[in-house]
Amino acid sequence: MQEQNRGPGAGPEYDVAIIGGGFSGICSAYHVLTAAAEADVRLRCILIEQSKAIGGIAYGTDSARHLLNVRAEHMSLSETKHDSFLLWLKKNSPELGAGMFLPRKIFRQYMEDLLMETARTMSPGTPLTVKEGEVTDVGQSAAMYQLQTADGESFSAARVILALGNLASESALFSPEEKSKKLLLNPWASYAEADLSRQKKIAIIGTGLSALDVILEAEASGFRGTYVLISRHGLLPRPHCEPPAQPSALAKEWAGILAGEKNALSSLRVFRKAVRAGVVWHELIDALRPSLQSLWRGFDTTEKRKFLRQIRPYWDVHRHRAPQESLAVVSALSDEGRLNVKCARVVKGALNGESVELTLSENSSETHNRASFDRVFDCRGLFTDIRRASSPLLKNLAAGGMVSYDDLSMGIKADPKGLILNQKGSAQPNFYTLGSLRRGELWETTAAREIRTQAYAIAQEMIKELA
Repeated sequence: MQEQNRGPGAGPEYDVAIIGGGFSGICSAYHVLTAAAEADVRLRCILIEQSKAIGGIAYGTDSARHLLNVRAEHMSLSETKHDSFLLWLKKNSPELGAGMFLPRKIFRQYMEDLLMETARTMSPGTPLTVKEGEVTDVGQSAAMYQLQTADGESFSAARVILALGNLASESALFSPEEKSKKLLLNPWASYAEADLSRQKKIAIIGTGLSALDVILEAEASGFRGTYVLISRHGLLPRPHCEPPAQPSALAKEWAGILAGEKNALSSLRVFRKAVRAGVVWHELIDALRPSLQSLWRGFDTTEKRKFLRQIRPYWDVHRHRAPQESLAVVSALSDEGRLNVKCARVVKGALNGESVELTLSENSSETHNRASFDRVFDCRGLFTDIRRASSPLLKNLAAGGMVSYDDLSMGIKADPKGLILNQKGSAQPNFYTLGSLRRGELWETTAAREIRTQAYAIAQEMIKELA
């Protein structure tokens, strides 16, 4: 086995440092270790996650009600072994089936097991260090990178993967002091501390998949009051098709036509025409998915902005679907009069004693209305402006010229291999990113399938250089 030469002070402490311990980071670590073992390369890898446990926002939940929004058979950490999750389930939970929407905590346990097993048995000469800490800056020195953490630690690495996942936005609705109160919550807050069973009215800002998580957990926590879901368009996720179906030949044919479009609104017209021709929309989106990145890159900036402004809200609820059992709970609550959806924009918020007052601007009116709630959950989803992401690391990297924001300010610029471009437009050697930070340039880059493809390619590129 080849080992990298490190005399005292001669090189970096780690060959690979991965910043972020969510799906993107775990997937990157797994593929780096696997590629190293296959190439008979010994290296040292560190995975740094600011939370106490790896898993990230999406998979960090311990609730049995927070489900994967795709079936188990379509989930895998491995790019080359798509059945690895199913094999793990067969061994550890044989009662769970391939077609089920499983709790996300089960997938997290699978990721942890597979990563640690890979580090322990598949590549015994490739140590993996998992460290709790928040990386706040990365600097370049000679042929290595220097990482700084919030608690003052510093260490070096020859290669860095920025795998930050889904970042929270800096909301202007509330002051930092107000956000610290138990009245304002994120979707994965401690529901016990929120004391929901004693509350009468909850506001949920956002109507996507995270809003469904809140509703399911609130019901299980004993909340029996009313929900008000607030978003500009008031659109809920559409249900997965039951039973599941593979794209038909007709769906694939229309997907091929759509893939060649260069105009956002024209794409929408073609999509509608296909549905009128008898194509099932679920199948059309699934058939189009392999071409989504190239379709997005074919739009110029004006067309991309047009898509984001006029089409995205409708696209999101059809692309990111929910299990029918989750939507059935929402439907029942609506029938009982306990759940209302309001098309409005939240202008501002303020604490008022033991309640939260929201100022709303309804889309059809210029007037502002105020409404009071016992608790408010912020479920607005992925950041839409990278400049407002609450990440000291990204702010420092931008200030140091090491990252440049894409033309839509949805993420950062990278070359086709994932190498991060600095503000001079140059690809920085051995400094990679993947996943949500590439949304502006790739669009379809936040789901497990696309992330593991990127992680695999980055790992292969790294190990090719070392082998």
